[in-house]
Amino acid sequence: MRRSRLQYPKAADIARVMRALQACIPMDVQPEHGWRESIKLVPNYRIGATTGSVDWCVDVYSGRYYVASVGDRLTEECKSIPQLVGYLRRMLGVKPRGK
Repeated sequence: MRRSRLQYPKAADIARVMRALQACIPMDVQPEHGWRESIKLVPNYRIGATTGSVDWCVDVYSGRYYVASVGDRLTEECKSIPQLVGYLRRMLGVKPRGK
């Protein structure tokens, strides 16, 4: 069976996610990021950081598909950046700015 061509996330999608995370999620240190492959050999871009001594990471896949992992919890699949930011805020206990 012929395998389809691997799809990488676009640079613009990665930049949007990075900007949203830096604006909405406080980070103890600068995030670490880079290309990787999932267990199923699907390429993605991982952004990882620590907030309040809790490690978290976000995998950005092609087609505006995101997978977030916070601490020891199970992963969460997100279809949009607002959904991704909301999930991270809830799991990390981060309140929106101005409140």
